[in-house]
Amino acid sequence: MPLRRAGLMSLITALGLSFLASPVAAAPIIPGAETMRQRISRFNHSLKQQPALWRGEPVMIALFWAGPSMGPERSITYRAEPAENPNKAWVVITEEKLPDDSVAGSRVNFSFVLRQGHWELTEVQEAWRCRRGSRTTGYTPGLCP
Repeated sequence: MPLRRAGLMSLITALGLSFLASPVAAAPIIPGAETMRQRISRFNHSLKQQPALWRGEPVMIALFWAGPSMGPERSITYRAEPAENPNKAWVVITEEKLPDDSVAGSRVNFSFVLRQGHWELTEVQEAWRCRRGSRTTGYTPGLCP
């Protein structure tokens, strides 16, 4: 039997994962109003208010930024260096088959650095694959037509 939304939200809260219910980064962005660096700074500040348990995991932090999946396909790639006791990490979240008439897919690249035992987001690069026009095969940072 599938969980109802209210039941799922209660489970998320009970597990101490309330950040999944309201991602900070999902707030609407007004072009020119806030730079990506400012957005990352605000996001990192909000992380300090979250449980330490998941701040030790770059994939969880990236999912917090990304919020719920927008399409039926989402893939996550994770890499950390050095292999033993890593202090740098990268996460890529790719979504395909988006229900949008101009955007077919999205890719977000996250860079992290380990500071004082917790991962801190240092860079976010967003790119889209368009449904029409000249950018239907690869991901590019510009808006889709």
